[in-house]
Amino acid sequence: MRAWALSLIVLCGAGVGCGDDDAKPRAVADEPPPAVEVVDAAPELPSDPDLAIARLGAIPAWEAVVQRDWFLARRKQHGIVYGRLGTEILEPAPAAAAVAPSPSPSPSAPAPALVSTGQHWLIDDTEGGGALAIRVAFGGAKLPEAGTRLGVGGAWALDDADRWYWKADTVTRLPPPAAPPELPYPPGHTVAVVAPPREGLRPVSKAIDNGVILFQVLAAPREEGEGWKIGDELGSPVAAILYFPGERPSYGGHDLRQPSERWQLKRAITYWVRTGKVRKKDKDAPATLNAVSPPARAW
Repeated sequence: MRAWALSLIVLCGAGVGCGDDDAKPRAVADEPPPAVEVVDAAPELPSDPDLAIARLGAIPAWEAVVQRDWFLARRKQHGIVYGRLGTEILEPAPAAAAVAPSPSPSPSAPAPALVSTGQHWLIDDTEGGGALAIRVAFGGAKLPEAGTRLGVGGAWALDDADRWYWKADTVTRLPPPAAPPELPYPPGHTVAVVAPPREGLRPVSKAIDNGVILFQVLAAPREEGEGWKIGDELGSPVAAILYFPGERPSYGGHDLRQPSERWQLKRAITYWVRTGKVRKKDKDAPATLNAVSPPARAW
């Protein structure tokens, strides 16, 4: 397979930050930045997906979030992440974002104008069903079609809105996995209202292996890796400790995740999720469940 790479040339001059995640405004250079140079310099990679990733030395996109402290541009650290190229990230124009939305918008009111953030989603296709994704800035380089599996070299920096993004310096096309998983969920930690499937649906107190559960949150985790205490409804006993996709502690406990990179669930709301094996060491203790899909509101 013919691999290719994109080399992003960053202007490093007076007043222009280089490899820094400081979100403060930067001075504008007198000369325009150089165009992105496309360099066909990536080594030939094996056609086997796992061997190609190992040869490149890449890690799943979301693992770079969990271990963000290892890949900070301000410290001149560097890594390679892999995932599927997602869509360009758009957001309301600054003028539209500054206006508070009407509590009862008119059906005929025009949608707010959207502008590019200069970033794309890179979707982790190893867990999360498409919901775990990171922001990547490719420097305006021409990219392949969405859905292409890429290895992206770079490091973490902060944009002008203080959001973490992966500042790319190289991009390599990777062979797709032998059995590409479905990615039915949109990127980002969106908890939408989705009708639960009728088949196999049970309250969490009656959870079974590889089932679908209904639950309410009794207590949110105080830190990553602690798990959610859930029950059938508020006031019921804790039936299980639930872990959602991507929830695991960072190495050394130094967690740099932002609120938008965490699941936001509320009490008194009924959610549902697909789970794996039910683990229970003691019949009187809550079960431990790992979600195999993102959470969704039942109604």
